[in-house]
Amino acid sequence: MRIATGKLKGRRLARPAASRPTSDKVRQAIFNILGAVVEGAEALELFAGSGAVGLEAWSRGARRVTFVEADHAALAALRRNIATGPGEAQAELLIQDAFAAVRRLQRAGRRFDLIFLDPPYRRGWAKKCLLAVEACGILRPAGWLVAEHEEHEEMPEAAGALQRRSVHRYGHTRVSCYQAR
Repeated sequence: MRIATGKLKGRRLARPAASRPTSDKVRQAIFNILGAVVEGAEALELFAGSGAVGLEAWSRGARRVTFVEADHAALAALRRNIATGPGEAQAELLIQDAFAAVRRLQRAGRRFDLIFLDPPYRRGWAKKCLLAVEACGILRPAGWLVAEHEEHEEMPEAAGALQRRSVHRYGHTRVSCYQAR
């Protein structure tokens, strides 16, 4: 895995064992969809794994990235990747369950311009996490939420203030893009 563009272009990333990282092709597609929205954004990556999506956002101009990961097997790779990228000044690591992290961020009054979520497949967590993010109001108005999910997981057209703008197919993976009204 490598960072495709920006400040970290070409940087190899450590990969956690037994993970399903977002492919380079899917990551590039996500950032082509988002375009200039990334520049100066505050981003959140839930179910971060290696942190590849959040690091790509930082490399492309995001001001700050918060990574959330609970799997201890993934944390060593994630910490290494953060240390060789933005470092602690422009990155924050929350070691906890994504649903608990969303509530914690809400209590702290945090809001984000971009939220990425890529939970483990076959658990229905993409939709549940989307609904949790919407209920907690941590996405700024006009902000984007990008959910990577398996092809069989049905995602809603809308969830409260979130409106689905597009769905993209990459093999068995779907990427649903939502924008806050």
